[in-house]
Amino acid sequence: MRNLGSSIQRWLESEEVQAHQQLEQEFLATPRGQRMRREWEDVFHALDEVVDETPNGIHIDNTRMPLLEDEIHDVGQEYEELARTPW
Repeated sequence: MRNLGSSIQRWLESEEVQAHQQLEQEFLATPRGQRMRREWEDVFHALDEVVDETPNGIHIDNTRMPLLEDEIHDVGQEYEELARTPW
């Protein structure tokens, strides 16, 4: 297990991961990045509305699924628009 932990740490410190994190931060600082973040936040809020924890696991309120579906659809549209940008 110690080897796994040190391997993960080396990977996290690699140039590739550092470059990816830098690019992600640059993207999130843009208006489009902020919009994408808000859309994902909407998905997680919808999940809170649709899924409840129970003593036996979870309960999904099917009557609220359209809310979640709409939010996921919005995220998909953001990704489609993003594909037509330099990002």
